[in-house]
Amino acid sequence: MVKMKRGYIRKKGRDSWQIQVYQGMGENGKYKRYFETVYGSRGNAQRRLDELNLNGFIIPSSKGRDFHREIGEIKQTLVTLKDEISQKDKALKAAREIESRLYKRLDELKEENEKLQPMENTEQIGKIIRRARLR
Repeated sequence: MVKMKRGYIRKKGRDSWQIQVYQGMGENGKYKRYFETVYGSRGNAQRRLDELNLNGFIIPSSKGRDFHREIGEIKQTLVTLKDEISQKDKALKAAREIESRLYKRLDELKEENEKLQPMENTEQIGKIIRRARLR
């Protein structure tokens, strides 16, 4: 028994053919169809139609309304990722500012430490003590 073909071929232009494949009824009660243009001879179009029917062809999700829904989902994902990246950038910037302040404070402490090194000359130590008492 020969399986009935689900679709037809029509001439679209010079060396181009349009294939229409029936996909059954949609949720809204209308026929679902898939269209594809094949360039070359009618034989090329017939082979493509046979290929689509042989493989149990299903409408790709990138066609029609599904395509627009997918674009919306992708845009929403991009917005979410952009927000996450922005938050992480802000946290990284704050961490770098804190790190900068800590290094600056470390340099100040090193300078203070150098000033507090024991002096070999006791006379200089006595002068510093006397100045501190006068204040």
